[in-house]
Amino acid sequence: EVVLTRSELLDLPTLNIDLLLALKAELAGRSFVHTAEIAARWECQHSSQFRGVQGLYERDDLIMNQENLDLFHYEYLSKERFAEVQMVFMVDKKEKDLRKTLIDGINRGREKRSNLQPLTEKEINKIHLQSLSRQQISKYKKTLDSLRSRRFSKEAVSRPFEAYWSFETHFGLHIGFVGVLDENADNTRNLNLQDSVDKAREFKELWRNLNEDR
Repeated sequence: EVVLTRSELLDLPTLNIDLLLALKAELAGRSFVHTAEIAARWECQHSSQFRGVQGLYERDDLIMNQENLDLFHYEYLSKERFAEVQMVFMVDKKEKDLRKTLIDGINRGREKRSNLQPLTEKEINKIHLQSLSRQQISKYKKTLDSLRSRRFSKEAVSRPFEAYWSFETHFGLHIGFVGVLDENADNTRNLNLQDSVDKAREFKELWRNLNEDR
């Protein structure tokens, strides 16, 4: 949970405060709209702020279709301070095949942009994927459903969406989403801060458990 006391707020560098005020002004009175084009532009503009990216996807084609990868170029991989991408796919496929499909798709998308180079070996090494067997999907069902749901209250959660994804910033903020990665903006929800923090913790535990399963 991120809570700033008055003392901590006063201790922030003034440029950070300026960024917070600018963000507040940008979001004030504006409804949230999410399309692939808007999301790709947002990721590009804020790529230097990301420390890590996490995602859980019901199907691999939610990410690994060329139309999607022609928009999303993963520019944050080139940032020195960016740590890693962690993606979990609820499909029983070989991780090396999923990895190759993703990398090839990113590079094909980048070829269409004159200012972007193919992924370097250093960038590729920041990409980590895991696929789930049927046994693992059954074993971790509660967590998988929770991550892909949006909480309406402490008691009620929404029906699981197809995907969950989150951006961790260098300030420790988690910007989380649930939904699908297509043109239907109504199917994507930006999570509130508490839900984003809770899901980031759940994902971290899931990732650790999956690594222990290996």
